[in-house]
Order: sequence, then C-alpha cells, then structure tokens
Amino acid sequence: MVSNRYLIILCCLGFFCAFPVYANLYPTAFQYTPRLQMLLDEGNLWYYNSTFLPLQVPKTAPSRMFDHSIYRSLLRYTQTHQLLCKEAKDGFSSYVFPTLGISRQDGTAKRYEKLAIQPILWAEGYYHNWYAKLFVRVSNEANSLEGFSGQSRSIRRAGMNASEVDQSVIGYRNEWANVEYGRTREIWGPYLSENMFLSTNAPPYERLMLELTYKRFRYRWFYGYLESLYDASNQLVHRYLVGRCLEYRNRKNLVVSFGEFSTLAGPNRPVDLSFLNPIAAHLEVEQNKRTNDPNGNHANNLLYASFDWMVLAGLRISGAVGLDELQIDFQDRKQKEADQLLYNGRIAYTPIMEPFTLTLLGNLYYSDTYSLQHSYRYTNFVSRNQPLGHPLANDAEEYRIGVRLSYNRFPMVLTTEYGYSAWGDSSIANDPYRPYHSTYRTKHPAGTVRENRFVRINLDTEWIERLNITVNGQLDLKHRGPNSQRETWTIAAQYAIPFTFTSKDEPFREP
Repeated sequence: MVSNRYLIILCCLGFFCAFPVYANLYPTAFQYTPRLQMLLDEGNLWYYNSTFLPLQVPKTAPSRMFDHSIYRSLLRYTQTHQLLCKEAKDGFSSYVFPTLGISRQDGTAKRYEKLAIQPILWAEGYYHNWYAKLFVRVSNEANSLEGFSGQSRSIRRAGMNASEVDQSVIGYRNEWANVEYGRTREIWGPYLSENMFLSTNAPPYERLMLELTYKRFRYRWFYGYLESLYDASNQLVHRYLVGRCLEYRNRKNLVVSFGEFSTLAGPNRPVDLSFLNPIAAHLEVEQNKRTNDPNGNHANNLLYASFDWMVLAGLRISGAVGLDELQIDFQDRKQKEADQLLYNGRIAYTPIMEPFTLTLLGNLYYSDTYSLQHSYRYTNFVSRNQPLGHPLANDAEEYRIGVRLSYNRFPMVLTTEYGYSAWGDSSIANDPYRPYHSTYRTKHPAGTVRENRFVRINLDTEWIERLNITVNGQLDLKHRGPNSQRETWTIAAQYAIPFTFTSKDEPFREP
C-alpha cells in the first residue's frame, strides 16, 4: 500500500487556458490530447488522426458519441474555436483562457519541495487566415512546470521566481498550406512524451514551419534554433534542428509517415541556407558539401518511419522505428561497427466500451547504445540539457503493460501500468552532451546498468466543469544502480475561465 504521505490534497482557483483550432500548437500541459487519444483507441475520430500532434477535433461527431463524457469535455472548446474562426472571416476574433493551477509533489525522486502555484495564460487571435498564439507560464517552483527551459531568479515578484513564454507563434493557413514562425515544439509520432525524436518533453525552440496538404497526403518541414553553448576552446557553438516528414492517412484506420531529422552545430554557425531548402535531403547536402562551412560544422542525421493502425474494431497498434547508423559498407561491418537503431510500439485493445470503457495497454521502447549521439557532442539530440524525444533517450529499454478504465457518463479516467526500464552509462539522459568515440558493438545497456521495476497510476477527473484534477504517480517496486530511483507522486488541479472577443457589435457567447 502507498503511504498516506503520498496523498496530497490540493485545490485550484483560476484563471487560464485555451484550445486552438490549429492542432500543432495546443499546449500539452492540459488533458486535451490524452483524452483525445482515448477516443482514438476506441476507434473514434480517425478522420482527424495524424502524425503531427496535438490533433484537431471537429465540432460535430456521430450521434453515438454525444453521450460520451470525454468527447463532451473536448466539444466545448472545439465548438468555440470553430465559431471563432468563422467570426474571423469578417474581422478579428480572440480567445483568452486564464488559469491558476496548483500542484504538489512527493517521493524519493521529487523535483520540487513546496506547494507550486502556477498562473498560466493561453491566448489566440484570428484575422481572416492569419492567427497568433501565446502561452505564458509562471510559478514559484520552476521544476513543477513540465518542459520548462527558462531560468529561475534569485528574487521573487509576488511570490514567483520563474516565468517563461513557452509558445509564441504567428502564422497563416488556408486549405492547402500552413506557414508559421515562432517559439513552440514539434511533436511527431503516435505518442506525446514517448516519441523517439520529437516529444512534449523537449524545451520549446524558435522555428520556421511549412506544411502542405494535398488530399490524403501531408508534408511538413521545419528549421529550428535550439541554443548556443561555449565549447572547451571558449568558442560559441550554435545548434539547430531540421525536420521533414511525408504523411499519408486514409482517414479511416491508418496513418503512415516517413521523414528525417538533422541536428546542425558549429562554432559561430549561422543559419544554413542549404538546410532551409524544404525538399533537400540531408545526405545529398552533406555528401556534396553544400553546407555553409563544410570544414568547421557538423551534422547528425536520423531516418524515421511510423504507423498508427486501427486493425480491427477496438484493436489499435502503433509504432515507429529510427535509423541512426546503418553500416552498409562491408569494411565497416568487418571492423564490427554496429547499426544504431531505435524503435517503440504500442498496442491498445478495448473489449468493453459501454457503459464503462476498458482498454488493455502494452508499450515497449528500445534504443541502441550510441543512437541519438554523435562524435561531435553538440549534435546530440538534446536541448538545454534535456532529450528531444523519449526521456530515457539512448542505451535504454522499457516495457509496460496496463489497463485503463473510464466511465462514459462522467469524465473520470484511471490508468494503471506495471513496467520495467533499464538504461546504461551512454544514455544522454545521464549526460546530454556526451559524445561517442566509436560505434563498435558493446553490451546493451553499456557500463553500469540502472534498472527500475515500477507501478504507474494516473487519475484524470473533471468533477466540476473546467476544474481538472489529476493524480500521477510512480511507485518503485525495485531499483538498482546509481540514480535509478524514480518514485514520485504529483497531485495537480487547474480551473479555467475563458474570455472571447470579436470585432462584431454583438457579444460573442460560448456554445
């Protein structure tokens, strides 16, 4: 049994939040996307499923879904956004969602000590096909904010000492093209926090994005600036991230995508025009020395493929594979140079859907010892000391099985999982800018192995409209190795009061 010290009671008053009609910007700090993933597991809304997260939800759905509490919780916001975009065709419209969140954490691996207060602001504005979005977070405990990449101050203002503009984006969108510039994060794949390369764990970064849509095909490219660091010779190294991906979705039960990612770095390296080409391949640019400084700059490339497939009614299988180093040359294999691969997979089977929804879950993650790394440390797939993808990064493996239970008449979801994870010395989760010196075959995980057997519990409830309370916990059953303890328990709550404004004379009311 879990000790009573883990049962921390918390309240939330509020003012914040917002839910965009443009899927790629919605802050994943809220329960919008996890709830949507539940509906996808049941076989609903696959017309809107995509590699690029978060997803857009329609304002209407089949009549059988109107009694589904999870869908109703999403419908409030999607209806508002659809109407706002309609109003924007004749003028300006905006949505401001202020909130005050509160959270508390305990456990042997807890990241903060005090009760965390989290005023947050999400706002969006629309004018014809133009839009802007802003996501601001403030707290008295910086470590209570997931993916926070700002700097805590030594002084406090109104009790707060940490703040960050997590997202600030301007863009233009029509039926076939979407162009954006600003600070955000790309999330590609079937998951949120457990994608191999781009996940919600990554700190936000400035990026330019182009997306083109033609019938069932979608192509996305982005060029982002990660950070600047001083190397051992006191030179300032600039780091960038480039990605391109082609997606196919039949809008019924299948999403398939193929792409590549590149990290670019070098002393005082400017923006590289060769990688600004949205349809240029990394291999062609690098091998033909088209980069802005072929002698002093470095790049690291990963190939990527993923799928999301509703095989049968209630049976969903998702997965992705990454290729870091493929030793095609016979001489490399003779010298025992090893391939560097990553893959993850998920299966969700939902045998019961009324009146309770019961889903059986299975997850796996595996990454080779030197994947996501490079001999030039600044092209590792990290930013601001955090992995860009899965929190275990490379030189790791994890397996989980679990069950999720929800009641369709009331928004309450309980998920319980049992799992095993192991990671070694080479993992960039331990040392983000650690280089490798060779890719010779070695044991996996390498060096001193950390192991953890655990039980995870997640409770998501909305007893009062717009008052969301979550409980997240990991109970360590057994752990071995340095820094292998992962036990934490967090209770958080948010209450949101939205405001809408339009340029029309009559007031705009939420549906």
